[in-house]
Amino acid sequence: MKELKEEIYQNLAKPGKRLIAWSGGPYSSLIWWLAYKDLGLEIPLLFVDDGEQEVNLYSHIAKVRKEYKLPVITAICEPKQVMIELAKRAKLVDTLFTGKKLEFGYCPFERNLNVWNLLKTLNIPFYSKKKSMLG
Repeated sequence: MKELKEEIYQNLAKPGKRLIAWSGGPYSSLIWWLAYKDLGLEIPLLFVDDGEQEVNLYSHIAKVRKEYKLPVITAICEPKQVMIELAKRAKLVDTLFTGKKLEFGYCPFERNLNVWNLLKTLNIPFYSKKKSMLG
């Protein structure tokens, strides 16, 4: 478990302009949790609202954002469109962390039982009613 956390820490600490794609789900929540709580990194979070989310997810995002004083940017569009726009604006973001492997983002871990077990040992607030495109 310690080795897994160290690997994630190394990935999060890479220099450059970073952004965390946050869906409210467990894996993207793990990324911001470790960045903020363990490493003290203030990496902005990007929540993509495609208009298809459950009402409870919005409440969850607002509650967690307020409770942890997270800098959340909300984009109202399709997730892929956000990534296209970020790519057009070169050097706006060097690394977009995502909770799963995607062509337009970087997942700092392999999703497996070890990651899930790590999630269970931490008291991370996450939303899990609907699978998210961003993890």
